[in-house]
Amino acid sequence: MKKVLIADDELLVRIGLKTTIDWEKNGFSIVGEAQNGKEAIELFDRYDPDILITDIRMPIIDGLQLIQTLQKKKKNLKSIILTHYDDFAYAQKAIKLGASEYILKHNLSSEELLGILKRLSLEISSAEGETSRQPAEPSVLPYQSSLEQILEKSYLSAVGKHPLKDLLDKNSLSVEYPSFFILFGKLIYNSDKEIDMRENTLIKNMSKSLLLRDNSRYAEISSEENLLLLFNIDFLTDNPEAEQLEYALSLEKHLQQFLEIDMIFGISRTSKDVYEIPLLLDQARTAAERHYFDGSKTIFFYNSLEETHPVACSVDYNGISEHVDTLDCSRLHDYIDAVFQTVYPSYDINSVNKIFIDFISFARILYFKKHSASDTEVVEKKFDYSNFWKLDSFDSIKKYVHDTYDFIFASSGSRKSLYSAVIAKSIAYIKRNYMRNISLEEVAASAEISKSYLSLLFKQETGIKFSDFLANYRIEQSKKLILETNCKVYEIAEHVGFDNPYYFSRVFKDRVGMSCKEFKNKHHANDASSL
Repeated sequence: MKKVLIADDELLVRIGLKTTIDWEKNGFSIVGEAQNGKEAIELFDRYDPDILITDIRMPIIDGLQLIQTLQKKKKNLKSIILTHYDDFAYAQKAIKLGASEYILKHNLSSEELLGILKRLSLEISSAEGETSRQPAEPSVLPYQSSLEQILEKSYLSAVGKHPLKDLLDKNSLSVEYPSFFILFGKLIYNSDKEIDMRENTLIKNMSKSLLLRDNSRYAEISSEENLLLLFNIDFLTDNPEAEQLEYALSLEKHLQQFLEIDMIFGISRTSKDVYEIPLLLDQARTAAERHYFDGSKTIFFYNSLEETHPVACSVDYNGISEHVDTLDCSRLHDYIDAVFQTVYPSYDINSVNKIFIDFISFARILYFKKHSASDTEVVEKKFDYSNFWKLDSFDSIKKYVHDTYDFIFASSGSRKSLYSAVIAKSIAYIKRNYMRNISLEEVAASAEISKSYLSLLFKQETGIKFSDFLANYRIEQSKKLILETNCKVYEIAEHVGFDNPYYFSRVFKDRVGMSCKEFKNKHHANDASSL
C-alpha cells in the first residue's frame, strides 16, 4: 500500500481528489490533507508518504518550495503537480526540481490520475527492490498499451498485416471505437531549445491532458524529433477532418504558448481497419513532410495532398568543379538553382534529400582537397548530411547549399572569412540592437532567413547558441558600464537589454563568476595596486 499526501488550498479540489478513485482498492491510502505547504511538511514528517499530490499556488509555502524541501528529505518521493494553464511556467520549473508528473486541473479524470499513480507506484517498488514481490502482470495488455505497441512497431519497422495480426491476437485486442487516424508531429529545429521528445515529460503530459476525450482512446510514442499519436475514435460529427483539425490546433497552440515549441503536423486519412495502422503512419508522415514545399501552413491533411512524383536528377560534378576552380560564383549559383527547380515539382522530399547529399558531399571533397583537417570539427558540422532534417523549408535547403559553396569560395581566397555573410550580418545586427529585447526571429528576419536556419548556422559557425552569444555580448557591454560609469545595477541592466535587474544580476554572476559589485571592486583594487 503506497501512502499519498494531498496538498491544495481549495477544499473542493481535496474532496474531488479523495472521491475520484477508490484509493484502497487500487493499492493507495491517503495519509493526510494539507491546505498549505507548511501543513504539508508537518504531515510529511509525521507519515512519510510515498507520493505527493500538490497544487502549485498555495499560501505560506507554495508547491515549488514544498517539492524542493521534501525532495531533500526523501529523494525517491514522487510528486504530482496540479496546475492551471496560467501556471504552466511554474509546472515546467517543478519538473526540473524533481516533480514526476503534472495534471491540468480542468481535465482531471479518474482514469488519468489512476494511470499516473499506478506508474509511480511501480517506479517506487522497482527502486526499493520490490519488483519481484509484485503480483505478476496480466498477460492481456491494457487497450492503450496494445495501441502503443502497434504504433511503436509500425514506426520502427515495416510491419505487415500478418505480424500485426499476431500482435493483436497475442494481446486479445478488442477495438473500442470504429475509426483510426494518426497525427504525426515534427519538431522545428531550434538550437536554443534542444529538446529530445522521448525525454520531455512536459510534452507527454500536455498531450495527455489535452487529448483525453470520452469518445476516443489514443496512444503516443516519441522519437528524438517526432511526436506520434494514434487515435481510436468515434467521431461526434459527420465532418471528421474538423475534429482532427481541432486536436492538432489545440496541441499546436499549447506547445507554442507554454513551451515555445514549434511543430508541423501531418494527419492521415481515417480508417475502420486496425490492420491499416502502418499505412496511416506513412500517410501522416508524408503529410507532415509537405511543409518543406508549403511554408504557409503548419497542419497538413494527407487527403488534400497532390501526388508526389519522385525524380531522378544527377549532379554535374565536373561542371561544379570547373566553376569553383575559376571562382565563377554566379554560374555555380545559377546551376544550383536549376537543379533544385528540377526536383521542386515532384513534392518528393526524398528526391530533394538525394540532391542535397550530392551537393554537400562534393563540397566536402572540394574543401579537403585544398585544406588540412585543422578545422575539422567546425567544418564537419557544415558538411553533415543530417543538417537537412534541421532545415524547415525547400528554400532553406537550397540556401544551405548556396551558403556551403560560398564557404568554399571564401576559403579559396587569400583571406579566409571568419563568418559567412549571413552570420556576419546577424552579428552586426545584434551589436547594433542588443540593448533592446531582440529575438532569434527578429535577427533572422533582418538576415532574410528563417529562424531555424539562422539557429543552425549560428551554432555551426560560432560554436554556441544564439541566446548564449547574445547574453555573452550583453555581459561584455555591461562590464564596460560597471567600470566606466557610476550607473546603478538596474540602470546597467536596462542599458544592455535586460528587463529584470534581478535576472541580469543572476546571469552576470553565472557567466563572470562574481557579482557586479565584486567585479567592480576587484578591478579597482587591481588598478590601485598597479600604481
